[in-house]
Amino acid sequence: MIRYDFHKDLNLVVWTITGHVSANDIVRELEEMVADKQYIPGMSVISDSRKMESNFSLDDYYKITMATKEVYGPFKIKVKCAGLFAAHSPQLDMGHIYAAYSQDTPVEFASFTNINDVKKWLDIPSNISVKIKN
Repeated sequence: MIRYDFHKDLNLVVWTITGHVSANDIVRELEEMVADKQYIPGMSVISDSRKMESNFSLDDYYKITMATKEVYGPFKIKVKCAGLFAAHSPQLDMGHIYAAYSQDTPVEFASFTNINDVKKWLDIPSNISVKIKN
């Protein structure tokens, strides 16, 4: 399951990904997020994938990468996306693979296992609470 919540005051979208999802699910949600009236081009993204159970093939990474280029490309803006993963999980490794795939896209992607590191990378002040739903 994927859901996203807008935090306009932080110029941020928080995705929560749980269970098994496919590359098609991610592409569909990405398209829906950008089409949402609350979306503002350039919003940073936190993808909380600590409870995601999926594994992707190289073809899946390619599909997500191409969709990212297509969806974000018209905005001509670099977007920061922080993947939040469980430590020592296969999904953390997947985040590192996606970071390599996404180098030629409008998304600057980095993987983390700690919300404080995410906030630092996204320049969110440490005293600001980011609501991450579990």
